[in-house]
Amino acid sequence: MIRMLNQGWIKNELVGMAQLDLSSVYFQENHKIEHTWLGLDNPDAEDFENMKGLLKISASVTGPNDNAVKLESQMGAEPAEMKMFMSP
Repeated sequence: MIRMLNQGWIKNELVGMAQLDLSSVYFQENHKIEHTWLGLDNPDAEDFENMKGLLKISASVTGPNDNAVKLESQMGAEPAEMKMFMSP
């Protein structure tokens, strides 16, 4: 689970969270997702059905006898097509 918090002076407030299953990353091509957006939701909010934000991530998962893959950085303008990863 990935949680995004708004760090305050007194307490940290949950902005939103997303679930990311390691097996769902592992079974992607080359065992990785790159420059992919996760939708964040907040089940504690009054309007919990509305998406609270987006978080862009890159991740790879390796198992026994797998070679590590290089994650590429992305500089410049966002591509025309956004890649979204839907939580299970």
